[in-house]
Amino acid sequence: MLRPIVLFVFKLGPVATTEGRFSVHVGVTEAGVVPAVFGKSDAEAMAELKSCVYGEDLRCERRLLRVGKPLGFRSAPMPEFALQPRAMLALSLANSRLDAKDTDVIELLIAACATFVDQRTWERFSDEDLVRVTVSGAIDASFEASIMGGAGYEYGLALYFRRGAMSRVAKAMDREDLESARLEDCLAVTLDSKPAFAVKAIVEAFGLGAVPVAYRVRDGRLEMPSRAEMLALGAAVRAVAELSPEHPMVSIEGGTEDLQVVAQAVVPALTAA
Repeated sequence: MLRPIVLFVFKLGPVATTEGRFSVHVGVTEAGVVPAVFGKSDAEAMAELKSCVYGEDLRCERRLLRVGKPLGFRSAPMPEFALQPRAMLALSLANSRLDAKDTDVIELLIAACATFVDQRTWERFSDEDLVRVTVSGAIDASFEASIMGGAGYEYGLALYFRRGAMSRVAKAMDREDLESARLEDCLAVTLDSKPAFAVKAIVEAFGLGAVPVAYRVRDGRLEMPSRAEMLALGAAVRAVAELSPEHPMVSIEGGTEDLQVVAQAVVPALTAA
C-alpha cells in the first residue's frame, strides 16, 4: 500500500520591514516546499496552499487549527521533513541578504556555530588571545582570528585578513574610534538572539539556539560573503571551536559537491617551543 503524501503547513514571523510587519505561511511535503504565501491572513494563506496540492493528507501547526479545520486540516507535530526547510526559510527571513542557492554552505556554517556554542570556546580563549587561521582550497588566505563571547554580550568569530589587525582594532576601541575599527577587512559571523521565530526554527532543526549572521568587510564596506567565503568561514569556526590548551592546533576539512576547503587553527602562544 502506498503511503499517503502529507502537506504540513506552518507559519513564520512576524517579519519586520520598513512597511510594517507580516507573516509567512509555508507548506511542505516530503518532496519539497510549496511556494510560500506572504502577508495574508491565516485563512487566506491556508486556502491558497491547499489549492497547490491534490489529494494530500492536510496537517498544520496547532495554532493554525482553528482556521485550518474547516479546510480539512488536522493538527500534528512538526514532521522531520519540515524542520530543515523551516529553519532555512526562517534564517533567510531574518537575513534577507542570504542567497537561497547557498543552502549547503549555510548548513555547514550553522553546524559549525552549534559546535562553537557547545564547546563554549570563548571560555577557553578570549578576544585578546591571538589565534591564527589558515584556509586553503576554495580560497587561500591567512587570518588573525578574534573569538567573541568573553564579554558576555556578543558571540562569534571574526577573521581579519591583515596582520596586526587585532592590535589595531583594540587600540581603536580603547580610544572609542569605532570608525577606524570597522575599516579592517574581515570575514565574520555573529550569533544573534533575535528574531525569536528564527531562533526557534534553527534550534529545532540544527540544535543552535541563535541566528548566525555572516558578513564580509571589504575596504570599510559591509558585504555578503561569497559562497567560497561562507564555506571557509564555516570550516574556520569549526576548527577554532575544537581548540583547547591540550589541542592548540586543529585542522578541519569540509566542503560541498563543488567546493572543498581545509582550515587550520593555531594558538601560537601554546605551540611555541
